[in-house]
Amino acid sequence: MRMKSSVAAFVLATSVIGFGLVACGDDSEDGGTPLDPNSGIEPSKPGDDGGGNAKDGGQPDSGKKDSGDEKDSGTDAPEPDLVKSISLKVEDVIAGEQPVGPSSYGYASSKGAFGGTGTSWRYSKPSTGATNEKFEFYIPFTTADAKDKAAGLGEVPAHLGNVTLADIASIKLHTWRNDDTTADFTMVVYTVPHTTATENDASWYGKRLHVPLAAANALNAPISTWNEFTTGTGANSLRFWDYRNKNVAEGTQPANNYFSLADLQKGPVTPAGVTGARDYRTEQIRYISFATNSSDASFDGSIDGIEVVLKNGKAVKIDLEGDANLRRISASHAHLLEATPPDTDSSYGTPSTDAPYGGVGSSWAYVKDADSPAKGKFEFYLPFAAEPDATPPPPPVWDSARSHLGDFTIGEIKSISLRSRIAVADKDFTMIVYTLPDGTDDDKSWYGRRIHAQLNWAASRKAPVDTWNTFSTNAGDNQIRFWDTRKTDEQPGAAGQFTLAQMKAGAITPTGLSARDYRSEKVKFISLSTYSNETEFHGSIDGVEIQLDNGKSLFVDFDQ
Repeated sequence: MRMKSSVAAFVLATSVIGFGLVACGDDSEDGGTPLDPNSGIEPSKPGDDGGGNAKDGGQPDSGKKDSGDEKDSGTDAPEPDLVKSISLKVEDVIAGEQPVGPSSYGYASSKGAFGGTGTSWRYSKPSTGATNEKFEFYIPFTTADAKDKAAGLGEVPAHLGNVTLADIASIKLHTWRNDDTTADFTMVVYTVPHTTATENDASWYGKRLHVPLAAANALNAPISTWNEFTTGTGANSLRFWDYRNKNVAEGTQPANNYFSLADLQKGPVTPAGVTGARDYRTEQIRYISFATNSSDASFDGSIDGIEVVLKNGKAVKIDLEGDANLRRISASHAHLLEATPPDTDSSYGTPSTDAPYGGVGSSWAYVKDADSPAKGKFEFYLPFAAEPDATPPPPPVWDSARSHLGDFTIGEIKSISLRSRIAVADKDFTMIVYTLPDGTDDDKSWYGRRIHAQLNWAASRKAPVDTWNTFSTNAGDNQIRFWDTRKTDEQPGAAGQFTLAQMKAGAITPTGLSARDYRSEKVKFISLSTYSNETEFHGSIDGVEIQLDNGKSLFVDFDQ
């Protein structure tokens, strides 16, 4: 699933490609990754045809880009500033274009923010995303590629105009690693493809230069502090490499024969041990991307303070910002199936690209028919609070999501929403909230309370078949209502359900039952399920969103 319209309000800053990208994992001509020559996974391809007309030669932005050097005749308007400062909020970038698995923009974090205040973009792994998930975002350097993206991205080509590798005076960036096991980021420079296809290394770019920060000259990048990398001389001097192949595993491998920006600006480059010179000076830059290695089992680092300076004095300084209260995670079906397999007769369904929520990516679909197990059901748990001696402990893939929200009670929930799409009327999913047992009148040994919320019970229900419908605990159409079956399996009456607002207001006393106050109950799980006694079901689910009163939010995107 890829959510579009509501991200700006909620902000899905997580853990499921980058600037100017659309999915291209099935692009057979792009098979390597910029960071791992042996992974066989290529960086995600930006755009259907890259947004820069790569299919017809990829020569975007042939016209003049910046008239700032020419004063308007008859006016005394000042020259535009040479240095353009740009603030990019991760939520705005996501609103402009969703990251498509297995890539992620990470999330805004105030921990050790660059410059000491605000936020920076952080990426953590392991996560609930795919095992080959990686941080990856692209900065477009052509107007065509920046179209319809976050406004700040369009300011880069608007201010700099067309940029060749020979035009660059310097590139600078800053990264922070939280532990020694974390490798550093890699910068990758893509150039605009040429009209003559044989001059290109791939259909959507001409040349691709890899700049792994770990390969910097005079490397000095200790953990737990911000380190500056630059194309200039001195410590952490960035070095380039060209695999000369769209699949890096099949390309020419580096052997301490990287070259510098100064080297490639002097003339044709022929690295030691490589046959054939390449002249990069006139290559027009299409994207500069920043990524992690998809094969890394773990990563915890941040990036910020990106600066590109041209020889004509123009420059862009990019500040990576965002709301640290907001977190978006990708729930990879394949990864979670392996890390936390469902119980017998339970299923996570299957990831489906057929009419996914948001129009791109995938959602989780579940079908039960005459050929399904008689007791079969969809059942998926989102874990939150856990007993100190929980056996087994919550799986580590959920650590990032759990630590973001922290332990919370029902009384601290502002809202919960989710999206479903059903093919059969009146057969929808059920959300169940389980609370942590406290040893006092628990309904079961492994939970304190279990509160059901069948989507069929929603107040003012408007959920036509074959379309995505949003259900929320907030007042309005499709308002989620709850029922507590208690130890005696009590069933709700015609008007016996209650809302989140009613639970937050005080004790609930359904007709004929004693009062229960749920406000101080810690949430252990929120599950999504169907019922095993159903003989027929056909539906999809996605986009679970939890907001707390303290401003923190979590959005779960169901992915492949």
